[in-house]
Amino acid sequence: SPALSAEVRSRLEATGASVLDLHLWRLGPGHHAAIVVLEAPDSWPVNQYHARLKGLEGLSHVTIEVRGPSAT
Repeated sequence: SPALSAEVRSRLEATGASVLDLHLWRLGPGHHAAIVVLEAPDSWPVNQYHARLKGLEGLSHVTIEVRGPSAT
């Protein structure tokens, strides 16, 4: 679902994080799962990122990994 994928990305990037990897797939009628890897300079507890996705219709299972900024 391109629209659901775009909404997940938009909500998470609004926190200042960058989505490094996003996998979204259909589990069954009306149910999707997402695995998201974020890079966040000021990372929040992971439950706050989950809260940003709460209420998205059709998103039933979410796994989020948060990484700090890459060392350069």
